[in-house]
Amino acid sequence: MGTTRVLSNASGAFASILVGLLLLPLAHAEEASPDKQPSTESVWTRDKLTGDWGGLRSDLGKHGIDLEIKLSQFYQNVTSGGIDSGGNGEHGTLLDTWVNLDMSKLFGTWDGFYVSGHVQSREGNDVSADAGSLLLSNAALLYPLPGDYDGTSVTSLYATQMLFDGKAAVLAGKLGSFDVLEGLFPQGLVNHGTEGFMNANSMMSIFSWGRWLTLSQYGVAGWTYAHGMPSSGFIVAGHDNTSDSWDMSDSFSDGVGIMVFHRFVYNTEKLGYVYVGVGGSTKDYASTDPVDWGFNPLSRLITPEGDPVLTKEKKPWDVAVYAYQVLWQEQGVKTSGTGRRVQVFVGGSVGDDNPSFADWDVYANLQTFGVFESRPNDRMGLAAHYYHMADDFVELGDEFGANLSDGVWTTELYYNYEINPWLHLSPNVQYGQNDNDDDDPAVIVGARLVIDF
Repeated sequence: MGTTRVLSNASGAFASILVGLLLLPLAHAEEASPDKQPSTESVWTRDKLTGDWGGLRSDLGKHGIDLEIKLSQFYQNVTSGGIDSGGNGEHGTLLDTWVNLDMSKLFGTWDGFYVSGHVQSREGNDVSADAGSLLLSNAALLYPLPGDYDGTSVTSLYATQMLFDGKAAVLAGKLGSFDVLEGLFPQGLVNHGTEGFMNANSMMSIFSWGRWLTLSQYGVAGWTYAHGMPSSGFIVAGHDNTSDSWDMSDSFSDGVGIMVFHRFVYNTEKLGYVYVGVGGSTKDYASTDPVDWGFNPLSRLITPEGDPVLTKEKKPWDVAVYAYQVLWQEQGVKTSGTGRRVQVFVGGSVGDDNPSFADWDVYANLQTFGVFESRPNDRMGLAAHYYHMADDFVELGDEFGANLSDGVWTTELYYNYEINPWLHLSPNVQYGQNDNDDDDPAVIVGARLVIDF
C-alpha cells in the first residue's frame, strides 16, 4: 500500500491520482461482465465523482478492498486580530486516501482480521502563524504536519482483530489520533475537519491532552462494543509523533501514554450517553518541553543570561467527561444518531497545573443534520470552547516576558452545503483568543470545498 501511494512530491501525487481516477471508469468499462447493465446514473447524482469505475469499485469491495478518496481545498483569512491580520489569506489542499482490507475475504485468513491505512498528501499553508497555533483553527491541515508543508505520508497503518462475534476488538500499529477518535465518537462528531467543524477544539478537548498525545503514534488499543460503539477500553501509545515518519526507535524509550474509558448509554431511543476518560503519561515532562508537532509558547524562554529556562519535570494526567444527546430525530428513523437530527455534544476536562498547558476546559457544540426538509444532506454547527491556561504555566511565562493569556477560546459557525452528493461547500467563521495576551481576538473567515472520488 505504502509503496504505490506514498509519493515524494505532493503536486505529483495530486496529478497522478486525479488523472488515474478520472480514467478508471474508461479503463474498466469493457471488463464488466456481459450480464451487467451499464449504469444510467448521472455523474451529478451518484455518490462519488468517478462512480463505480465500471463495476471495479463494487468488485473490490466484494473481495475485501474498500477504498475512499477525498480531496479538500481550504481557504482561510485572519481579517482582524490574532498575530498577523489583514493579509491575503492562506490556501491549503489535502488529499485523503483510506484503505481498509478485510483479510478474510481477500486471503481467506481468520474472520474479523482487518488492515487499515490512511495516506495524506498536503500542499499549501494554514493560518496558524497568523491566528495563533494553539487555536487549532484547521484540524485537517494539521496533517501530515501543520504550518507551511508540502508532502505525503502514511499517517495511520494498523491491524484490527474482532473478538467474541464482534463484541470486542484489539488493534495495533501506527495510530492516527483523528482516525481513532472518529471510531470512538461516531455520529459526525470527529471527521478530520473535512465535513463538520474545521477547528479541532470545536470537536472535543484536543488541546488539554496535547502535552502527551500527538498527531500519530505507535500503540495498541482494545475495547468492547455496545449500542454500535466502543463501550469500555484502553489505549497505550508512544510519545513520538510519527505523522510524517516511520521512526519508532524512541517512541517507548521514556515511557508511554495510557488512557482508559467507559461510555454510559442512558437513552437508546434518542441516543444519549456520558463518556468518561482518564489518562496520563509515565514520561516526565517539563513546562518548557517543545511539542514535536506544534508550538509551545514556553519552549523558547531563556534566562537573562541567555540560557534555556529549566523547570521541574512531572508526569501529566487528565480526566475528561463528555455528554452526547440527540435532541430531535426525524420520525421513521429507526437508528439513533442517523438521518435528519439535531444533536448536542458538551464536556470538559481537568488536568495537572504543570506541565500541562491547560488545567481545565469546557466546550459545547450543537449540530443539525438535514437543516431543511428540502435539503436533507446539508448540515450546520455552532461550537464554543474555553481552555484555562495552567497557572504555573502562565506565571512562568510572565516571569520571563511571554505575557500569556489566562484563557484560550474560540467560537465557530459552519454550514455544509451539498452541491451534489460528491461535492460539498462549507463557509466557516471563527472568533477566538490565542495564547498571547497582547493580541486582540482573531476573526477567521474561510471556506472548504470537498470532492469525494
